[in-house]
Amino acid sequence: MSRLFSKLGFIHRRLWDRDGFYRVALFFGPAPLAGAALAAIVWSCIGAVQTKTDQPAPWAHYKPPTSENNGSPDAPLPASPARPLPSLRADGSAIGYDPGWSMTAYPLTVPATMDAEVVPTPIAGFTIDEPTVSMARLLDGRPKDKLFVVLASGYLVIREAATYGIFPRLERPAGPLANCLVRLSVNQRSLTRSLELSLAERVTLDHSPGWFRFQPGLYSINWVFGCWNGNEMSNLGQISVMLVEPGGRPARPLRAADIVR
Repeated sequence: MSRLFSKLGFIHRRLWDRDGFYRVALFFGPAPLAGAALAAIVWSCIGAVQTKTDQPAPWAHYKPPTSENNGSPDAPLPASPARPLPSLRADGSAIGYDPGWSMTAYPLTVPATMDAEVVPTPIAGFTIDEPTVSMARLLDGRPKDKLFVVLASGYLVIREAATYGIFPRLERPAGPLANCLVRLSVNQRSLTRSLELSLAERVTLDHSPGWFRFQPGLYSINWVFGCWNGNEMSNLGQISVMLVEPGGRPARPLRAADIVR
């Protein structure tokens, strides 16, 4: 009972110091006082709930793999090709393969807690020949009033044995608020897993690269991408997979001959 009275005393002192209406209510009798106390309790509960639900889920931020890091230029991760390097044409394109990505759209659910979930039930399949993909291209012929993200699958063509860095770049012009989901994996190794919230200004976001010691061959590569605003898809934004080549050259977007399906 003493603990109850001490808590009530604390609430009384807090309201007396911070709320002028509470002090006035003391002079008008129990009913207004009870109403003021109830309003204060409701206000505190709403504030606590908002503080909790406005925080992005822990998975929404980039997290490096827990088993080991993503390598470094001095200590790259070893990687074996998924397929041997095919014969190449004079322009560098791979014989027996088509350029670009195999795309699969999956439903996306976003509850109030921002625990964005990709539903593992495909709703559409298509292909894109370009290595850089825009939201406008992903929405071409697909509904804008249903949330979804796209999983892109392909093979990265490596022609020379060396250490390479690889990472996704999200670019978006200024426009209406939107959230964008970005994931990238190479050889089934997750490198990037992020949710960028409330983008409105022009942005270019580069994630930390994964570093690999590649031998000539084809390496599996996958990314997930989608931008939305509320319950509608956004047609602004694009994703590029960036490659850091040997020799200290700056990172460049993958070219058409670098990705095959």
